[in-house]
Amino acid sequence: MGNSNAILGVITYWLQHDTQQSPEEIATMLMETMLKGTFEASGLRSIIEKDSE
Repeated sequence: MGNSNAILGVITYWLQHDTQQSPEEIATMLMETMLKGTFEASGLRSIIEKDSE
């Protein structure tokens, strides 16, 4: 249920605000987040792994 609320929130925000992302870009971001998880899709995993080396 949490993921569906987050997806709906992103889409709602995107529709209500003047964003630069195309529908395809939003769909790609949402798919990456669903498939990889928020941590990895945001790029945080690589930053933390780099800092820990």
